[in-house]
Amino acid sequence: FPGPGFLLTDDPEIAIRAAIYAGAYEKNAAKHGTKNLPAEEPHHAKLAVELPNLSVRMSALHAAVLIPQMSTLDERIAEYEVRYDNLAEKIRSSPAANAALYIPDDLPEVRAVHDELLFTIRPEAIERAAGGQVDAESLREVVARFQDACAERGLVMNLFGSQINARNFKNWRYAPHEVHSKPLEQTTELIRASFGIRLPMQWQRAEIMEIADVLEYCAGEVFGQEA
Repeated sequence: FPGPGFLLTDDPEIAIRAAIYAGAYEKNAAKHGTKNLPAEEPHHAKLAVELPNLSVRMSALHAAVLIPQMSTLDERIAEYEVRYDNLAEKIRSSPAANAALYIPDDLPEVRAVHDELLFTIRPEAIERAAGGQVDAESLREVVARFQDACAERGLVMNLFGSQINARNFKNWRYAPHEVHSKPLEQTTELIRASFGIRLPMQWQRAEIMEIADVLEYCAGEVFGQEA
């Protein structure tokens, strides 16, 4: 869909394909106002990882809205940096959060725009929470416990290794077979305990800092502290 309009069909597959091609990856199809596109729809779950997310939605209207914002890019990037730096510093200065969560440093040759907080649960924290023995099942259980604890306090996080996350290379069924079929053990291990949290510009700085409070509380609750 390049712009405003709608598609009327009684064929669920056509509706699902159209939604995915328009950018409804992961659970975004649930936002479409039709009973044929719930995230639980088995056929949607299958097609969502088989069809590429094209997101071809640019129109004259989109361009008209975006062009005036281009002059504010530097200002927006600077604001993102302040928010991110303050948030990361608060997490790293918390004994409970820092003992459990690792926030990677930026590569020196990259200028990142920090509109999202990325972090990984430290292996030693998972080991503590699992009682010393970590296998695939106990890792999933610990990660899910932490994610659920944060969600109960209003903090929704995206697990990169989930079966619906667009960043999980194993979900790229539309890519050449070798891309999603290779083991890539280190990558697989990393994304199983790695999260992303959006940092919307619409939020106030104080609201962004509340993310650190939730992470600190839940990290202490689930992983405890280092001995």
